[in-house]
Amino acid sequence: MSKPYLSLIMPVRDEEKTMLPTLLALDYVLSISEFSFEVIIVDDGSRDGTVNVVRQYEKVLKQLRCVERKNSGGSGAAIKEGMAAAHGNIRLILFPSCVGFLDKREEIITAFKNGFDMVVGSRNRGIEPLPATRALKRYLRRVGNSLMCGKVLKRVSDARFGAMCLTEEAATWLFSFSELSDNSDIFFELHVLSMVNGFKLHEVEYGRDDSCSCGTGAWDWIRAFLSAVRVRYMTKRKKGKEDAVLEQ
Repeated sequence: MSKPYLSLIMPVRDEEKTMLPTLLALDYVLSISEFSFEVIIVDDGSRDGTVNVVRQYEKVLKQLRCVERKNSGGSGAAIKEGMAAAHGNIRLILFPSCVGFLDKREEIITAFKNGFDMVVGSRNRGIEPLPATRALKRYLRRVGNSLMCGKVLKRVSDARFGAMCLTEEAATWLFSFSELSDNSDIFFELHVLSMVNGFKLHEVEYGRDDSCSCGTGAWDWIRAFLSAVRVRYMTKRKKGKEDAVLEQ
């Protein structure tokens, strides 16, 4: 098989009810795109019929592959396994609820043509009013999001992005860190690593503020902040080792 332009990596777990609509949406968007692609679904130990749905669709979408993990190791572990199986020039990590990110594919491709190393998705803030209880939760999420972006990530307006697109070179460097988390904190860690390394980042606005459920609780923010601190230490330690080798 020739090298595809895009490798789409999607970690899933217990998505039997939503998997078919997700695959249909992916199939449609990718089939009308001008670039070559592969789709790698990494099942993270689903206890329902998710794998069966994906296996059936492999007969329809020839570029689709299913990687099965018998036991759940976390979305980060699934992403790392999918990345190891990818061959594309561009590597897209995408969660099922964030398929709308692909509607911005022209903007994404243009960003890479203009020399960006990474494209992440942020959600539109202009959305309809919610009932008081849900509105309060959304407000608290936004406060946490603003603090995280202002103090840690700095280069993006949405810390809970569920879509991240990387060049092959950037992905190779980022995933060379064996200490990357096996849970959803991997997104924060990848972003901090790219920031420390000076990668050029482009942010794409897509979807709605409530269309993605990536890390919404208070503990998620605390854990993500600790992960960011840990990643900075990892980077400093790796750079120290590389400098020591050069001095020898």
